Amino acid sequence: FGERMELLYEELCRGIAEYEERLVFCHGDYSVPNITIDGEAIGGFIDLADAGCSDPYRDFTAAHRSIVRNFGETYVPLFYAEYGIEPDEGKLRLYDLLEHFAY
Repeated sequence: FGERMELLYEELCRGIAEYEERLVFCHGDYSVPNITIDGEAIGGFIDLADAGCSDPYRDFTAAHRSIVRNFGETYVPLFYAEYGIEPDEGKLRLYDLLEHFAY
């Protein structure tokens, strides 16, 4: 297991060197259970314990994973379409790796 973690850590370090972080306010755990809905719009957020400044991909990665877990992969493109972005798969991978090393 240690060798696998070392390889993942090396991948993480290469990714960090490749991307420039764009700092914005992030929820920190932007997942389906932490979003309240009011009609057809987001009504608010709960569990802001991990909120702070980070790259938006920190939240995009958490939301992506949560959408797949709660509704299936089919809804992921709709999520990004609503945000008006074409997701950067490399950055999603980077922030997914980062999440594994955060705890």
